[in-house]
Amino acid sequence: MRVRWIREKNRKRRRMLAEADVDMRMFHSASYHRHFEEYTEYRTIQPDGRTRLVRAYTGKWYRQKVSSGQYVMLRAGYLFCYLLMLLCFNMAAKTSGAAGVSGCAAVAGCISVLLLSALAYVLLVNYIFAPRRMTVGDYKSGSGALKALSAAMTVSFLLDAFVVLLYGMLHWDVGLETASMLRYLLCAGLAFSIFVMERKVIYEEQ
Repeated sequence: MRVRWIREKNRKRRRMLAEADVDMRMFHSASYHRHFEEYTEYRTIQPDGRTRLVRAYTGKWYRQKVSSGQYVMLRAGYLFCYLLMLLCFNMAAKTSGAAGVSGCAAVAGCISVLLLSALAYVLLVNYIFAPRRMTVGDYKSGSGALKALSAAMTVSFLLDAFVVLLYGMLHWDVGLETASMLRYLLCAGLAFSIFVMERKVIYEEQ
């Protein structure tokens, strides 16, 4: 009975805030609404007569269904995979002869560098230090972005490995490019492992 009462109270509160906000939403951009997704805005009048904009989160809350130890180990594992991925990518780029003379290898490498930079931001800013109880925005910018980037990086590293292999076959020095190709494949495996692990994490909706 108490849970039903709380739900009804929250439903009434969301309806009240939405009605108070109905005249304000059209004045905001799409990016503004994405940033404040599931937030409701309304104005309050202060004692001095001025109006103040108030944002209240009225959407679902997300929380990882893991223990405190698993919570820490999961983030430590992701960080370890990223650092190992960064090391292997750096070694592969240095030992590959294709990077300096092949335009395709240079473009593929640049894409991987950009994705690595984006993953570092998502992992260090939006995921590791995200609150345990997340808004829908926290969830999408953390877990959602982590899965999307890790999947994209898997494809990017496989493309790097393919370009290196193709370069070696065309220049009859496959043996010299084998080490770089294997390191790129290891990077792809690490990125894919992050994607798989995050897909298996259960998020409770409250």
